Amino acid sequence: MPKMKRVRTKYPGVYYIIGKSKTGKPEKIYYIVYRKDGKQIEEKAGRQYQNDMTPARASQLRARRIEGRDTSNREKRELKKARAEDLNARWTFNRLWREYLNQKPNLKGVVNDKNRFMNYILPAFGDKTPCEIVPLDVDRLRINLGKRLEPGTVRNVLELLRRLSNFGQAKHFLKLLKRIPTHRQAK
Repeated sequence: MPKMKRVRTKYPGVYYIIGKSKTGKPEKIYYIVYRKDGKQIEEKAGRQYQNDMTPARASQLRARRIEGRDTSNREKRELKKARAEDLNARWTFNRLWREYLNQKPNLKGVVNDKNRFMNYILPAFGDKTPCEIVPLDVDRLRINLGKRLEPGTVRNVLELLRRLSNFGQAKHFLKLLKRIPTHRQAK
């Protein structure tokens, strides 16, 4: 395929090429060129119809990038990738539970533990890591469950929470943390 011809606009550092839209009609694709830290950067600003881009908007985008008020496309991608890696590195209770079941498939009472996790632990702590939980959170869970459940069930739910935390720590999924208080330690 031949190289696309860049067409200058009346704005400095703003160019466009003629491409095709999803419908097959010709569409202008705007690019901006600027220097940052001595390096020349050329990146796509947007499409004429799909992104509602105009030469003036592309020029404003270029000015924001030069002033440092807006990050470049490469920096945005790197930041997004770093966030995704951080989320994958977090060992939440939900992720600990899945790994716990994978490593202990023949666990006695697994059906009851699944029900306890799904009904009581997942809504309260599913997206939190054991490091993010403070004793007050555990006390709130204990008190709320105690209002509608038998004491034995509350004890078993807290025991499952403790087991998951200790499992994560034993397998070195988590940084060293203090023990999660159970109802006996909280008094």
